Order: sequence, then structure tokens, then C-alpha cells
Amino acid sequence: MGIVKNFDQLVGNGMSPSTVEARKVALNLFQEAVRIVDPRNLVRNSVKLRGRLLKITDQVFDLSLYDKLIVVGAGKASGAMAEALEEKLGKRIDFGLVNVPLGTAGIPKTQFIALQEAEHPIPGKGGLAGATE
Repeated sequence: MGIVKNFDQLVGNGMSPSTVEARKVALNLFQEAVRIVDPRNLVRNSVKLRGRLLKITDQVFDLSLYDKLIVVGAGKASGAMAEALEEKLGKRIDFGLVNVPLGTAGIPKTQFIALQEAEHPIPGKGGLAGATE
């Protein structure tokens, strides 16, 4: 299913065959743009793990040189990014904690990265607790 839930209705509201086609093209372009910038997809496309080598965009890290792999993060997209990062790294993550917006900790599914709910955009107790941790 696409991102635009009422795709067919929006396309069908075109007044002529050419506007129907133009709407279809515009909505498909919109959906593709949103898919490309989805935080999960950005992480999936930017993070590669081959054996002990972790590549993040153009940087390569030899994980055998590190005692622990710790993930930290914060922000509106951090939960989705944590979920995608776990898909790539799984049990290699020794500890992780990311601050996510209030009410969203149950949405991403993570096992190795804890999700700390935090206020946004004004910092509050939740964000402080996550930063302290």
C-alpha cells in the first residue's frame, strides 16, 4: 500500500484524462520522495555490515578494534533510525539509548536500544533523563 491512502480518489477527481494522468504522476513522485527520505530507508541505505567491517556512508570502522558498540541518539526520527540500525547490527549492539518524542516509544520495535520518551521542542525531564543515562 502506498503512502497516500486516498490515492485512487485523488487521481479519480481529475476533470479530464490529462489531469487524471498528471495527478497520478504527481502522487507517485510524492510517494517516492517520501519513501526515499524515510529515516528507516536512509539508515538501511547508509549502513552496511560485512563481517567485522561497519561502513556508514563513506566511513569504515573495523569493529574488532572496539570493545563495545554503543548507540545513542535523539530526535523525531531517532526511533525509526534505531529500529533500522538494529536490523543491520542486531546483537552486535552492546547498549543503546535514544530519546524519542513523547508517546512514540511503543512504535519502533527495538530489542537492544532503549527508547526514552522526551519532550519536544522544549527540553524537559524525559530528555534530561535520557541524556543523563
